Amino acid sequence: MPFVIAGGTVPFEATSMNKNGTWQLIGGSVWTQVPTWTADTTGYPGSVVVGNALQISGNKSAALIQANLPFSGGFSGSAKQQARILVDGAVVATGSQVTGTSGTLTASATVDVGGGSVVTVEAWTDQTSFMVTLAATSYVRVT
Repeated sequence: MPFVIAGGTVPFEATSMNKNGTWQLIGGSVWTQVPTWTADTTGYPGSVVVGNALQISGNKSAALIQANLPFSGGFSGSAKQQARILVDGAVVATGSQVTGTSGTLTASATVDVGGGSVVTVEAWTDQTSFMVTLAATSYVRVT
């Protein structure tokens, strides 16, 4: 006999995704979605990745969304990079521009989220001839 739950909503659970390998930023100052993520089910058991997005488990008012993207590379100390967070395709936070050949791109937002919504991250660099690489230690979290 099938098991059916009637009424109610799925409760919110904190979720996280980790970068699966490194990734080279696309040059020319063009916002590009950061691909290849893995759900962090060890630290955040309810985590689900759909495509390149972290799926929200349930509704939450004032959820904190954080992106942390360590990077390295570029030609000179004047190389510029930046990251932003999107929820369901809408930009909710743009981090500060970081100048240099290594550092960490960050962005965070406190927003209301709904169950089933998806969080993605985009980044850019102004380097066109030299590679800037995001580290495999990059993560996105919703708490």
